[in-house]
Amino acid sequence: MHFVSIEWFSWILITVAFYWLVADKFRRHLLMFCTAVFLLLNSPVSFGLLAALTIGSYLGVNSSQGSMSGIKASFLVGAVLLLLVGYKYAVELVPIQGQVAIIIPLGLAYYSLRVIHYILEAYKGSLPRHSLVDYLQYQFFLPTLVIGPIHRFNDFLISSKKNHWKMEYLTSGAERILYGYVKITFLGNYLISGVFQNYIDSLGSADEPGIIYLNMVRNGLNLYMQFSGFSDIAIGFAKMLGFKVMENFNWPYFQKNISDFWRCWHISLTSWCREYVFNTVMSSSRSPALGAIATMLIIGVWHELSFKYVVWGAYHGLGIVVWQLFQKFKPQLPALPTIISPITYVLSVLLTLNFVWFGFNIVSYPTIFEGFAAMGKVLVFWM
Repeated sequence: MHFVSIEWFSWILITVAFYWLVADKFRRHLLMFCTAVFLLLNSPVSFGLLAALTIGSYLGVNSSQGSMSGIKASFLVGAVLLLLVGYKYAVELVPIQGQVAIIIPLGLAYYSLRVIHYILEAYKGSLPRHSLVDYLQYQFFLPTLVIGPIHRFNDFLISSKKNHWKMEYLTSGAERILYGYVKITFLGNYLISGVFQNYIDSLGSADEPGIIYLNMVRNGLNLYMQFSGFSDIAIGFAKMLGFKVMENFNWPYFQKNISDFWRCWHISLTSWCREYVFNTVMSSSRSPALGAIATMLIIGVWHELSFKYVVWGAYHGLGIVVWQLFQKFKPQLPALPTIISPITYVLSVLLTLNFVWFGFNIVSYPTIFEGFAAMGKVLVFWM
């Protein structure tokens, strides 16, 4: 099912309507039921995996007497990672024109990280008291099941306990959903992928570096509209059910350095990796550079288990390291006049944008080598 479709919009309306019509004590069970039916109709394999991961992780966490051992936590996390990596690796092995279709089960990339988050919070002793139903509701939460954000269990449980009817939930949630659909359909599909693409095509191939660069801009703008639009729809859907879900984007294309960009792009994923990857590497190595590179490599292979996404992750990781080094030497540089601050801000934003869009464009080609060759033509043209 496409998430910009009448079918998905119908699921939103029906779920919200029935959710508020039934008695309060039945609402969370109804929401879990709607999610289960949705998965059974669209991806039965994903339903089985989600049920197994949820029940298995709950039993694994709550079977411990007192605190959970590091060995047990490692085993549980390793099992989830093995499943996720196994599917991603299997997808890479299947030829594009092959007869056997292997796809990653619907939502696996998102709910596997929520399961790992639950296990690691249990290991740290940070989980609040909860029941199996609480945890099932968290995992079988339809608005964020397939397209994120990767919200946290503690926050979700607090929101669940405070859940009650307010007309504002419907109006503000519906407004957010409309905002997301406008981003995806009008700004992304029509203006960027339609009007702007037609303009690029009309230029012909005489100025190849310019065409490549304009396609890079189109790709970067469209990616933001699509991705943030889907997040808006998920957040709005949750809001209509009375749940507050974390934001996923905070004007990332207006940030003046690569570090700030990654604090504002796909916030639920980057904050997850900062907490469980960066902090872990930092605590053992005391190296911010190593932590940044490890974090971006994980984000890369989370998107796709391939060589080009490993390179993409390393590209961004090294970009952050360069920024960290610049921050150390910046105090030694002469101070710039305050009057030119707006100019330096604009230049910093443009530099960050181009760095990010170069990375996005590199992985948009069939191979990393084709991507670098295309970007090389643009760089030679600029120089």
